[in-house]
Amino acid sequence: MKNREERSKHFFDSGPLVEEDEDIALYDRGFTDHQLVLVQQNTVVVEEREREIRQIVQSISDLNEIFRDLAGMVVEQVSVLLNGMN
Repeated sequence: MKNREERSKHFFDSGPLVEEDEDIALYDRGFTDHQLVLVQQNTVVVEEREREIRQIVQSISDLNEIFRDLAGMVVEQVSVLLNGMN
């Protein structure tokens, strides 16, 4: 059992691949000023697109209401015509 552990140890216990300082430098860079500007610009574009989508949804809802009203008027007109024929 111990022999197997010793053989597998070099596969699974290879130690850190990079030093801690290098690790921090690789993964803790943060955003550059240019990246922050891009994020802000993208945020503005996304907010504008979201506002436009809400307007489209509202327009579709308004159009739906208009067609429902129109359908009701058509039904009323058909009823008037049918009653006039009798």
